Amino acid sequence: MAMEKKPESNSPEIHVSGRPDIDAFEAVMMREDRAKGFFVSFDYSGEAMSEIQAFFKKTGKIIRPITVKDIVDSHAFTGVALTFSGCACPATALLKTALTPAFTGGELPRN
Repeated sequence: MAMEKKPESNSPEIHVSGRPDIDAFEAVMMREDRAKGFFVSFDYSGEAMSEIQAFFKKTGKIIRPITVKDIVDSHAFTGVALTFSGCACPATALLKTALTPAFTGGELPRN
């Protein structure tokens, strides 16, 4: 797992999923005989996206890369309560920071 700091911003380091992360996910999909998988990350490297395409061409199995931004921007989550477990991992802290402005009382804003 790679931790990168976006050079153009002063924001904290975010996790960028790379090819090794996708390779590990592919192994689980093959072992569990899954045709489709959803992989959530803050961002993806170019190599990760290329690996997702190569995996589909080779196996016909689909990995759908989803970013946290996709989730926050999605209207599909309107009215869904958001809770965080007691996890103190850096990714959870970053997710809380990224999502806090978009929520009121732990819920997504209603349109």
